[in-house]
Amino acid sequence: MAWRGVGTDNHIYWSRLSGSTWTTQQILADRRTNLAPALG
Repeated sequence: MAWRGVGTDNHIYWSRLSGSTWTTQQILADRRTNLAPALG
């Protein structure tokens, strides 16, 4: 799953489901967006 930060935080964060638990959120430090991530 990926999501954009809140408010002016334009980083993209991601996490994945490992069994029945979500992994700790990670930041894509070299990426930014002004829009919400979307599946293409």
